[in-house]
Amino acid sequence: SKQKRVERKFERYLETGEVPMPMPMPIRGVVHESEKRKKDGGGEKEEEEEEAKREHEDQERKNRERAELEACQAAEITAARKKHEARIRESEKQEEAAKVQRAAAEAAAKEEEEREARHKLEVEKREREEFTMKARAQAEAVELKARREAESAVERVRIEEEATECIAAVREKNIRGLSVTMPLKEAVIPYLDGLTETAKELNAINCVFWDGDNLIGDNTDGDGFVNALKSQLNKSLNDKTFAIIGAGGAARSVVYSLGKNSAKQIIVVNRSKQKAEAAVQLGGSNARVGSYEDVAACDIVVNSTPLGMARTPTEALLPVPVEFLSANQTVIDLVYNPIETEFLRQAKSLGATTFSGLGMLIHQALLQFRLWTGLKTPIEGIENVVFNAVSG
Repeated sequence: SKQKRVERKFERYLETGEVPMPMPMPIRGVVHESEKRKKDGGGEKEEEEEEAKREHEDQERKNRERAELEACQAAEITAARKKHEARIRESEKQEEAAKVQRAAAEAAAKEEEEREARHKLEVEKREREEFTMKARAQAEAVELKARREAESAVERVRIEEEATECIAAVREKNIRGLSVTMPLKEAVIPYLDGLTETAKELNAINCVFWDGDNLIGDNTDGDGFVNALKSQLNKSLNDKTFAIIGAGGAARSVVYSLGKNSAKQIIVVNRSKQKAEAAVQLGGSNARVGSYEDVAACDIVVNSTPLGMARTPTEALLPVPVEFLSANQTVIDLVYNPIETEFLRQAKSLGATTFSGLGMLIHQALLQFRLWTGLKTPIEGIENVVFNAVSG
């Protein structure tokens, strides 16, 4: 019907945007072709054919559009599928890489764990060995200490017996004097009738003499050192600074005598600070504990240690590094055998003035002889005799 045709044209307009041509209005007096066809009896059939043709064309167009849409959708689906497959492959690749990384990490972790286990075993083994060595060392130290204590006890008994016999012989045989050396310098003190002020301060003696009916102990080491040095330098000591290396018996006697003779400054250098402080107490207000660095600034350097003594393991050792010595110093070694120690040779090579312990040995003996006899012995000729005796 006419209404249906209008609706189809409107739908076509909505689908294609094509504006349908308006039907031409019949002109009065003019017969329209369609009317003419109607009049001819075939117009309606043609219209139906045209309408069928248009519907067929519309259907084909719709089919084409549907096919195109389906093709586009298929292409999109294919692209999406390919993209999805690519994502899956990438994911699988990443997962494989992650799996490889995990495997590598697990292998590394296992290797690290094994390494730590080996290290732990090595540490434990080393600790066991160290513990064993330490225990063995402690046992050996305890054994050595016990042996030394036993030997020391035996030695003390021997020294006590020797000191007793020695002083008893002096009294019984009326011996006028006695030189005392180590290890009896302290052991004989309980068997004497008295001590000089010097011996009391040092708590050690190097000679015994009679004072009336009393047997007295004295220590002439320090005064022998001072007298020898005054004779060698021919100068007063009260403007000199001294570095005393060591803090044993010889050092204590030298520090005490230098303090009595008003030395400008006395510096005691020793490995044991406690012993150095004890020695400093004997030197008065001008004495103090020092170090190797202080040695370089001193006028006179004195080695009172046994380092450098002949036929000992320390014969070639130096009590002070040579870099702390200089040409403007006087260097003295109380060791007198050998007469020129390695220490003195090194100091002499720097241009320093050097003296051996021979002067102290002679002068302390002269002081002892005077205590025994009351006589003052001239030193002339004695030095050569002692030198030859020591050198021989």
